[in-house]
Amino acid sequence: MSEALYNIDGDAFVPTDLTASPWGRDSQHAGPPAALTVRAIENAALEMSINRMTVEVLGPIPLRPLRVETQVVRPGRRIQLIEARLIDLAGAPLMLGRGWMVRRRTEPLDFDESPIALPPSPPGPGQSTSFEHVFPNVEYRDFFGTALETRLAEGSAHRPGPATVWFRHRQAIVEGENSSAAQRMIALADTANGISWMVPPTQTLFVNVDLTMYLWREPVGEWFATRSATHWSPLGRGTSDSELFDVQGCVGRSNQGLFIEPR
Repeated sequence: MSEALYNIDGDAFVPTDLTASPWGRDSQHAGPPAALTVRAIENAALEMSINRMTVEVLGPIPLRPLRVETQVVRPGRRIQLIEARLIDLAGAPLMLGRGWMVRRRTEPLDFDESPIALPPSPPGPGQSTSFEHVFPNVEYRDFFGTALETRLAEGSAHRPGPATVWFRHRQAIVEGENSSAAQRMIALADTANGISWMVPPTQTLFVNVDLTMYLWREPVGEWFATRSATHWSPLGRGTSDSELFDVQGCVGRSNQGLFIEPR
C-alpha cells in the first residue's frame, strides 16, 4: 500500500487528504476518524474483540492533526466498556466512541440449538462490477472516491435506493501499521448513506450524526461489503441500515442517524 490515511507525529495523527469528506475538502469523512477510535479501544483491550461500537460525530472534523484519549468505563475479565475521545490539539472534542468488548473465544460454544440462519451473502467481489463512486462536484481526492476500491454487487450507484457494494482499502489507515479488520470495517460502514442515497447529493445534505456497528464475529480478509438501505422523512431526519459481510458471509449490522437539509 502506498501512503496512508494518517501519519504519526508524536502522539498526534496527521490526516492526509485521502481522509477528506465528499461534503467538503476541509473536513474529514467520518469513517477514518471512527477507525482511529476502534484502534484505540482495541489497543486498550488486547484480549477482547468488539461486540458493539458506537461513535458520536460531534461536528465537522477538520483536516488537522488529532489525538485520541481512552478510558475504561466498565472493567471486567469477560466484558468491558471502553471509551475513546477524539480531540484536536487544543483539546476540543470531535468524536466520542464507545465499544463493548467481549472476551475472545478460540473454541465455539456447544449448544443443542442451531443458530438462526444469517442473511444470504451478495455476489462476491469477483462477481461484482468495478466502478468509481464519485460524489457530484467532488474534484479532489477524498476517502469515499479515492481511498477505496469499490465493486457494485446489487442495486445501482447512479439511482436512488438500496445498494450493496464491496470495498477494499487502497491505503493503510495509520502509516506503518497493518490495521485490524474491525478498523477497516467501521470506516466502510460509514459509507452506507452514500451508497443508498434517496435524495440527490447535489441538492441535499444527508450527513450522519452517529454510527453503530455490531459484530457477531471478527471480520477476515481485505474485501468487505455493506448491503444498505436509507429511510428518510421530509421533516429532515433519516436512518441507514446495513448488513455487513466479508467473503465468508455476514458478520454484523450497522446503523446511522441522518441529518437531512437542502444545500
